[in-house]
Amino acid sequence: MRKLRQAKNHIDQATDASECAVHEKKFKTYREEMMYIYYYPKVEPYISLFPSVPHSEENQKRQKELRAESIARFEKEQPTEAFHQFCFNDGKDKNSSSATEARPAVELLLKKPTKEMVKKQKKARSKRDRSGEKPKHTPALVDQEDSDEMPDVKDSDKEENHEEEQEEDDFFL
Repeated sequence: MRKLRQAKNHIDQATDASECAVHEKKFKTYREEMMYIYYYPKVEPYISLFPSVPHSEENQKRQKELRAESIARFEKEQPTEAFHQFCFNDGKDKNSSSATEARPAVELLLKKPTKEMVKKQKKARSKRDRSGEKPKHTPALVDQEDSDEMPDVKDSDKEENHEEEQEEDDFFL
């Protein structure tokens, strides 16, 4: 996406015809790579465009087939809006010029909290502050023994056991 956007900007800024032709060729190559990504079959394991280790001959052959299929499918369907949105993340037509920069993909994935969610969070915090609730204690580690526990923890365990016994006694009355 970044390289495609850069090539497009270089075409717009090019002053010489030969320079423009070079950048148009790069733009076309990057666009075909994006078509490959856009139309890659979802049920097949992905064959990377930029592998860290060279692909086997079989994978290279399959990649060429998939590239040809994706370009043919793009020319048949011509999903300009959806494809442009996929490539540039701005939802604009590729011929329209925008004064603002395209938002990065990370920004699109991040979700801003709504006003209602912020209010609910503040309300929950204020309730905890008013009631004086303490944060939940951390569970004891497995390798700790009973003798290593703090004395006030033992007392609270005894109180809980006593309350459970009383509840059981009340049940049978």
